[in-house]
Amino acid sequence: MPNSSRVLVVGTTADYIDWIRRSRPGRALFLTDRRVRTGAHWEAPAEDEEIPCDMARRETLLPALKQHLARHAMTLSGIVCYDCEHLAATADLAHALDLPYPSREAVMNCRNKFTSKSRWVRAGVPCPRFRMVCTLGNIEAFAKVLKSSYILKPLTGSGGELTFRCRCVSDGVDAFHCIREGLDLRRSDPMYRGAVQWMLMEECVSGQEYSCDFVIRSDQVEIVRLARKYPRGGLFGTSGAYELISIDASPFEAETLRRSLHAAAVSLGITEACCMVDLFERDGQPVFLELSPRPGGDCLPWLLRAAWDFDTVGMAIDFAEGMPLEPPGAEIPPGRSFIGLRLFAEQEGVIKEFDGRALTADPRVREVYFRFLPGHSVRLPPVDYDSWILGHVVYQAESGVPIEEQNRELIGLFTPCWETVNATA
Repeated sequence: MPNSSRVLVVGTTADYIDWIRRSRPGRALFLTDRRVRTGAHWEAPAEDEEIPCDMARRETLLPALKQHLARHAMTLSGIVCYDCEHLAATADLAHALDLPYPSREAVMNCRNKFTSKSRWVRAGVPCPRFRMVCTLGNIEAFAKVLKSSYILKPLTGSGGELTFRCRCVSDGVDAFHCIREGLDLRRSDPMYRGAVQWMLMEECVSGQEYSCDFVIRSDQVEIVRLARKYPRGGLFGTSGAYELISIDASPFEAETLRRSLHAAAVSLGITEACCMVDLFERDGQPVFLELSPRPGGDCLPWLLRAAWDFDTVGMAIDFAEGMPLEPPGAEIPPGRSFIGLRLFAEQEGVIKEFDGRALTADPRVREVYFRFLPGHSVRLPPVDYDSWILGHVVYQAESGVPIEEQNRELIGLFTPCWETVNATA
């Protein structure tokens, strides 16, 4: 008899749905935006596994879910979300269904970069100096206080979208207008709802940036993984690659990092969740940029699976059901660095063929993954920050050769075949 108890997965992507169905078969019910199935090359779940819906119409989600549960005699054992734009809807559903999940207030504390940093300052959690701005005059005034390069970004958003580093007055003017225009185009995007007028301005922290997954539960923090971030040249705020590292190989002392993660999460109202955080290192101490109650995305799940045989996507399902978790705790031997290298389009157009043969032939490469099928149309940032991310490569780095050099080598092996130069023609 099929399992009648499921974890509700709210609003995720077709590749994650396929992943969960394979790694945790029969344990999830997917509440999925209908647009996810457009052009997806993964098998759709069975009728009882998925509820197609319009995620933008939040008032319809709970009635559709209750109807589905009644029709299939199902119950829910937990709830999970992997996508920032649907965290608030997940919190609302969890509250209505009396399922354990961070509150809407806690989610909004995380989603609003001004609110999160304001709370961190009050709690003594290190973060960049910042200010909320809405005019060029505001920007000019705070730039005089910072006396250095600064970052301008929307109050909400993620992944470097509409994020700019400004070194001079003209940079700030250009970034201000680009963000305003970008937000105007994204008025219907749940990621940017209510973020049209105000922006966040913060100091540009120098040093190495890291990404971390951790679990907080019963006042305890377990670090799942730590990764060194390599920026993608040409577009500030976009991660080009991640290198898995052990805590021992990082500048952070393990217990100090755990205490800092706990303080950063609790000050935002997060006490029970799988979380990801972006942070810098300054004098051996973490300086926090952003925290979200979900596992890290981009190519990180594939990287962890290939390097450590650890499944962070499935981990979130287990956590939602209250199961005990055993983070990998892997020590990385010298010379065995694993890298997740993201593949980006370098031009607009329609891709005729994704050819990964040269990549898979390289002895360092463990996995090549393409997000789209041939015929995929690419538009570049700042218009579109999703279609230009084509996939990733997971590889084991060669000892003694700089990671940046190996990244460039492997990117050079990937040359998609284009049908046209202009995707909108």
